[in-house]
Amino acid sequence: MRKFYMFSAALLIIAAFSIANLMANPEIMKKHAGKSKDGKNVNCMYCHNTAKIEKKGGQNKQALMKKPECLGSGCHK
Repeated sequence: MRKFYMFSAALLIIAAFSIANLMANPEIMKKHAGKSKDGKNVNCMYCHNTAKIEKKGGQNKQALMKKPECLGSGCHK
């Protein structure tokens, strides 16, 4: 029975990561690949946690570009 629970837990973890990757926007991720800001990689967690960009469609790109996290060396200017 313990093996069943371990298998179920592993399956849930794999499913969670798969869903997160499916929901990520590959176009945005491609544009930010290899970029870093303040020693941190610019990825989903950086944008949504550090820069506090809400997850919603149809955002105004120009308004987002005014955020201090999106400006400066290695980022948008």
